[in-house]
Amino acid sequence: MVPQARMQHTREPSICSSSHTVETQGMSRRRLLAGMALLPWLSACSNGAWVRSAWPGHQWLAPELQDHPLVGQTWTMKATDAAFNGRILQGDPVQHNQQVDLAQWLTTLPQGAWLMLGEQHDHPDHHQIERQVIQWLADQGRLGNVAFEMAPQSLQPQLNAALGLGDEITAEMLNWPEAWPWADYGPVVRTALNHATRVVATDLDREAQQLAYHQGPPRPALTEAQAQALDELIDAGHCGYVPKAQLPMMRQVQLARDQAMAQALLAATQPERINVMVCGRVHARKDLGISRWLPGKQPVFSIALTAVEAGLLSAGDYWQAGIDGVPRFDLYDFTPALAPHDHCADLARSLGREPQID
Repeated sequence: MVPQARMQHTREPSICSSSHTVETQGMSRRRLLAGMALLPWLSACSNGAWVRSAWPGHQWLAPELQDHPLVGQTWTMKATDAAFNGRILQGDPVQHNQQVDLAQWLTTLPQGAWLMLGEQHDHPDHHQIERQVIQWLADQGRLGNVAFEMAPQSLQPQLNAALGLGDEITAEMLNWPEAWPWADYGPVVRTALNHATRVVATDLDREAQQLAYHQGPPRPALTEAQAQALDELIDAGHCGYVPKAQLPMMRQVQLARDQAMAQALLAATQPERINVMVCGRVHARKDLGISRWLPGKQPVFSIALTAVEAGLLSAGDYWQAGIDGVPRFDLYDFTPALAPHDHCADLARSLGREPQID
């Protein structure tokens, strides 16, 4: 059986950390083991008002840092060279951060665009925001197709049959993958089924991922920097337990998945509407994920749903440069955090190893 390169086990490295550390956040043991079973060797202008008003009675679901100053806010973050008296200063670029109203920003998206919602997979507020965005676009008459990383392409017939019947659909009726708990994704999928023109299954099935592991993706990494970044993500996401020699094969799976999802999105683009992709934050990265495999003429916008961190109080604290000079995201939308949990210790115990103590 082939290692799964899906990075549902890890938070994007350093996206919210000035110390460039890698963490895993808030993943259930069941989700951890489900993913590991695929490894053969290891079994004001504040968005807060918009979020709360979009669904009457909205409350944050994640328990930690609800009073953090960024919670409920949405920010653009761009970097340019700093100029002083006509001279370009050397060193880190200056960040041009701007708080925006998410609903207003959504109205500016061009027809035919894909909107990537990059989530932390087990974060309940991220799922709720995804549902709200889909519902809001539907209420505005702008919603096109909605695609899911979580749905392998073999589920497309079931999704087609369920279109318009979201309130009646169960996980069993869709043959929904157990690795993606229906309690988390059911409300988002049902909302999409009720309102989208089409709900699109995008990911490769396991057999196709196995083939990519052994034979490689249709196209290799675009640059050495992209390949290295993916290897580092996979290694960190598996807490260093993946043999280094296996990383290139797991990267091949990740590349094949991103390329397949890009093709699925391209084929499913509603040219007069706004199309939505629900996926993990690594897949949503414009410098590293699905967007790198879409043609330049295809408009793509990406939102990083981001759990805040204690001590990182300004939006600029969360900015990091992208690979090959490509920005990671267009927006960062900030939510409370889940309670800290050591998932590497869970993984170590599942492997019969002693957890590492820093």
